[in-house]
Amino acid sequence: MDRPLPKLLLVGQIEHAEMRPVAECIAEIVPTKQLIRAATISDIAEATGAVFPDVVVICQLWPDEYARGEIEELFARFPLATILVCFGSWCDSDGRNRHLWPPATRVPAAASAILIRRVWEDAVAGLSPLPKTAAIEEVYLRQHAGALAHIGRDLHGPVTVASADPAIRAWLTDALRAAKFHVADDCRDSSLPQAAIWDAPVWDHRASSQLRQFRDAHSGIPLVVLIGGLRPHQQREAMQWGADCVLPKIAPIDVILESLAALMRDRAVIQSGA
Repeated sequence: MDRPLPKLLLVGQIEHAEMRPVAECIAEIVPTKQLIRAATISDIAEATGAVFPDVVVICQLWPDEYARGEIEELFARFPLATILVCFGSWCDSDGRNRHLWPPATRVPAAASAILIRRVWEDAVAGLSPLPKTAAIEEVYLRQHAGALAHIGRDLHGPVTVASADPAIRAWLTDALRAAKFHVADDCRDSSLPQAAIWDAPVWDHRASSQLRQFRDAHSGIPLVVLIGGLRPHQQREAMQWGADCVLPKIAPIDVILESLAALMRDRAVIQSGA
């Protein structure tokens, strides 16, 4: 017997320009009959009735748009749902200045499509949601477990990871090994990297300068750049300074590695003259 499709509850001002990536992704993957709309959290009871959604997507445009009491009531009402808060640029610093939404629920609206798709696929598969107290490591593990397979198995040449954060560097390196890439740290000889992942905790003038220097030192190799809280203008700037692919740091690890693998394959085809 086929599993019934999940329901997705969409809350907030989805028509706002900053929420366009959210709107386009949901329109693409969620059938109309499975979609429930509510203008704000206070309208949810009327909008859902006796229906309990499997996924709740909240559009947040400014920091105090939703009160703490509303948020707590939301989690109490739907304890078995996956809740995802897609926030606009005015809410970038909420993770530091406010503690209303659990970190495991927040994603920049501009970079939300990948995560919305993954959460919906999990719901379709019948996977239970992460608890709202999940640490970021648990978020990564759940989103990407079993997805790596052998993405880099047929690729040649070492891949290097550049990150000032030891935890991020170790996580990416372990993921590369799990996906059967050759990792520069494991090479006994002095082989030059044939591809790289470059991580920027934030994007500012210093980061753009560091990216230029890294690209100058590694000319011609495929380069995937990860940026925390990625915005469209940051993506354009990073591409100008040498990135071949720019992704939000919250992107699923299989997406990051598949992007790297595609760049490496394209380079191999060009080098072979095919």
